[in-house]
Amino acid sequence: KLQNAHIKEDGVCLVSNMSSGIEEALKSARYNEAVVVSVDEDDTRDLVLVATLDEENGGITWKDVLAEGKPSSDGGDRDDSADIALQRHLRTKRWFLPMLNDDLRNELYDKAIAKAARKAATNVVNAKRNTLQVLDIGTGTGLLAMLAAKHCRAALDELPNGSDVKIRVTSIEMASAMARLGRLTIAENGRLEDIITVMDGHSSDPNFDLKNEVDLCTSELLESGLMGEGVVPA
Repeated sequence: KLQNAHIKEDGVCLVSNMSSGIEEALKSARYNEAVVVSVDEDDTRDLVLVATLDEENGGITWKDVLAEGKPSSDGGDRDDSADIALQRHLRTKRWFLPMLNDDLRNELYDKAIAKAARKAATNVVNAKRNTLQVLDIGTGTGLLAMLAAKHCRAALDELPNGSDVKIRVTSIEMASAMARLGRLTIAENGRLEDIITVMDGHSSDPNFDLKNEVDLCTSELLESGLMGEGVVPA
């Protein structure tokens, strides 16, 4: 039973009508895009349809990559490394690899976030608030979100009554495959899932509502070649 949907810029689609909605989405999706089908509320996951070569009959067939994942090594749930949509996204979006391996760049972000975190922590404690709110725009692998969580915690713990303040990091990522990668990375880096929430979407979307003002905002808007990502028009 399928319901509710629209096509987003990165090819993600939530389908409202099984007969017409899916057909329209599959026709409009490009080769490197996934079509995500939202099922009824009783199910526990979406269907992620990705175009693959039909080796038996030729042409293209659409497969639900989340259903076809390999079992994990401990015999439990599927291994997320088998997410074909994610693998395809990483193969076509290789620009982020040199950025992640740029030690100087990351060190400078680390220092800047640490400085901003100390100021944000001081403001929150002085205002006697119980939560420090962080917004990470374009979270990607979640690196800046994790740095913000780390430095905010350290800064709060240095202040009187700061250890009682909670941290909430809201991360938003418009590429659904990259958002999944961010969640996986955060989960692998030690008890941060309760602090950092990765959302699919665009920060300028009018439907994106933080509900609370933020004390610190992090964002990585300069690509490896410096002049990309709309920097010149901006």
